[in-house]
Amino acid sequence: MKELERRFRVIDLQELRISQEEDKMIIEGYPIVYGKRTFLWPGVAEIITPGASKAALAKRNTNVYWNHDTAKPMAGFKNGTLEAKEDEHGVFMRAEVQGTVWGREGYEAIQCGIVNQMSFAFTVTREHEEWTRELNADGSLLEVRTINEFDLISDFSPVSQPAYPTTEVYARSKEVICRNRPESETSEDGSPAGELTQTPTAVLRKLLNLREKE
Repeated sequence: MKELERRFRVIDLQELRISQEEDKMIIEGYPIVYGKRTFLWPGVAEIITPGASKAALAKRNTNVYWNHDTAKPMAGFKNGTLEAKEDEHGVFMRAEVQGTVWGREGYEAIQCGIVNQMSFAFTVTREHEEWTRELNADGSLLEVRTINEFDLISDFSPVSQPAYPTTEVYARSKEVICRNRPESETSEDGSPAGELTQTPTAVLRKLLNLREKE
C-alpha cells in the first residue's frame, strides 16, 4: 500500500463549527481547501486543484480520528456518521461525533478553542501530480507541486499538535513527497530515490549558474 502523507492546517472560526442537535455532537469544517498555495518547507509549495477529492471520497472509506489515532475513531462513512462533499472552496465535512471518552474530549477541546487544527491523510499517484519550478521575486527558486487527484483520503483528524519540522509525521511526509518527484528516482551520484542530495531545485540552480558563467 502506498505510504500516507498528512497535511495540517489551522481552521478559523468561519471554517470550523460545532453544534449540538438532539444531543448529538456535530463538527463541521473544511479540512481540505482548494486553490490555495501552501508552503510545505522553504523552496517547496503545494496546491490542490478543485475536484481533486472526488474519486477518493467516492470510495467512502474515510474516517475521522482524534489526533490521527486509528484506535480513537470519532466518526466515519461506514456507520453513517460522516458526510463529506466538495464545493468551490474545498472539501466540507460534517461529523457526528460518537460518545466515546476521546470523542467527547475532542469535541470539548474544539468547543473551548484549545484545538483549532485539522489534518487529513492521503495518497496520490505520480500521474495525478505535477511539478513546476518558478523564480521568486528575490531570485530564489520555488518548486510547486500540484495535486490533481487523490487516490485515497483515509481520514480527517482534529489535532492538538501540529506537524512541526522536527516531528516524525512531518519528516515522513517530506520523505514521501521527495520520493515522488519525477527526477528523484536516482541522483547524479547514484543515490537512491528520496534522498535530497540532488533535488530538482539543485539541478535548476546548477543550470542557472552555468548560464551565468557563459
